[in-house]
Amino acid sequence: MKPSLSKPGFPKWRTRQWACRVVVGMMLSGAVLILTSLPSLAGVTVAANSDKCTDLGTLTPGEIRVAILSFMPIIGQEPDGTLTGLDGDNLKILADKLGCKINASVTDSAGALAAVQAHRVDATIGSWGWTPERAKVGLFTDPLYYQPVVIAQRKGATISRVAQLTGHSLCTLTGFVFIPAMHQVPQATVSTYPTIAAMLLDIEYSRCDVGFGNPLVIPYAEAHNPDLKDLSYEYLAQPTDDELKVAPLFGGVAQGFSDAIYLPLDAEKLENALSPLIDEMVVSGEEAKLLRKWGVKEPAVWLTPRGRLATERIGIDRPAGWQTPKCTGSACE
Repeated sequence: MKPSLSKPGFPKWRTRQWACRVVVGMMLSGAVLILTSLPSLAGVTVAANSDKCTDLGTLTPGEIRVAILSFMPIIGQEPDGTLTGLDGDNLKILADKLGCKINASVTDSAGALAAVQAHRVDATIGSWGWTPERAKVGLFTDPLYYQPVVIAQRKGATISRVAQLTGHSLCTLTGFVFIPAMHQVPQATVSTYPTIAAMLLDIEYSRCDVGFGNPLVIPYAEAHNPDLKDLSYEYLAQPTDDELKVAPLFGGVAQGFSDAIYLPLDAEKLENALSPLIDEMVVSGEEAKLLRKWGVKEPAVWLTPRGRLATERIGIDRPAGWQTPKCTGSACE
């Protein structure tokens, strides 16, 4: 079926780009790709190429100015300023393919969002989940991956379902999207923490029963803190209809989040340059390789949209007929 690009409210300036993008996406999804060997991640360098990077509408031609959070192993910055972590590697590879330098600065969540929306930076990257509210005031690239929800608990506990949360003390980080859903759990108490380390220590010492967080950051924090010895992790199971009658907000939360690069609203040139490269990384297995490098044991779980994630952007910032290219075969397992 030919995708409709005339849906009311869909930005007119995006129709021509998306007509091409939808066709390319279909070709990537259905074609047999001839792949060259992937570059060694240790040797990734970011060099400027004026022919490629000067016409992307960035604040400084030839570079991408990016705001990041220090949130390892998702993203961080080495002492020499080099980006590291899963999304640090993602941005280095994308910038290298575009011939752009990276100018990165570390901030907090509120600062990164404000900087993007005021166009003081060209982008922010680092576990930014797509939401309709953010899409109204900024642009998202195609998804890098789909982040599942993990819960931390003490070893021996076997909580993995919403119904099992009843009566427990629940915790997460300040500002996380889990909080409204957590407050719907019967007889539960909810606490928030400024850092993942503080939350995990309270679980370790039985001051919190179940913590919600990033499925890479939680085990990474435990591995780098000798005081954390008795924790285990479970993916949150998809809630049943009966569970949703009690805590309906978990219907969205349990499916996880579509993570992408967030850009200013008028950065359409940069978004249209980045998204096809992201699609290629997913289809080729390059993104799966990065996920494995940074601790994901089942990349297919992170590269497969669940439930609403496959369609939630259609009609808001993607046209009818849009599909995220899929990674299939042994490269994605």
